[in-house]
Amino acid sequence: MSNPKTKEKVEKTNLIKYECKSSLGNKDVIAKRNKTNEEKFGHKNIFGSEYGKQKIKNTNKELYDCEVYINSEKAREQRKKLFDGSISPFNLKENRDKSKKSTFETYGVKCVFQLEEFRNKAKESQTKIKKGYWIPDDQLSELQKYRKKVWHFTRKTLNECGNELFGEGWKQRRGRNKEHLDHKYSILEGFKQNMLPQIIGSKWNLQLLTENENISKGVKCSVSKEELIELFEKYNKQRIS
Repeated sequence: MSNPKTKEKVEKTNLIKYECKSSLGNKDVIAKRNKTNEEKFGHKNIFGSEYGKQKIKNTNKELYDCEVYINSEKAREQRKKLFDGSISPFNLKENRDKSKKSTFETYGVKCVFQLEEFRNKAKESQTKIKKGYWIPDDQLSELQKYRKKVWHFTRKTLNECGNELFGEGWKQRRGRNKEHLDHKYSILEGFKQNMLPQIIGSKWNLQLLTENENISKGVKCSVSKEELIELFEKYNKQRIS
């Protein structure tokens, strides 16, 4: 809905009728949808049902000759167009330089493995891989690697300012059938748009949603790329100056 006035009018109508800005967030609507899905598919969310999962695989297989779209040749070609011939945003010199700069500003070195703390963590990781607790990075897809990096910065953000963002006791409010942590600008879109994991995992991109709100949002973005980058860069300039 691109027209702000139309959007505002719809939200006002929904607030009166459903007590929330979107009818999808209304408890009665959610309960009705969940009941219908459970009766038809055996799961309150169609995409969590075996029917939904198989349908996605069949569609991807038919369209892209691959059950998982991100592993398809078309997805690889799209990434190459975005990343100057590479399938990964981390191979771009611009991103490598940004990463080095950010690391130097945070730790005083260009590579974290110059620090003993990180070398020890690397040794621990190798031990976990050998024991089968972790999957080595070279066996992960490019999206999985990106997602892993985003969650590294997300956890760092939560440790540093979780209470500031969500108030005391936010950890207890999270969980199954409770509130979910959401990236306003989705991880998938961040990957596709070649955005730094630090930005996607930053405090300006995190919010808590109810389980149903998060399911309804899916991979959609509730903040623009430009707005998020502006907030992130403004903060970093203030921190450096």
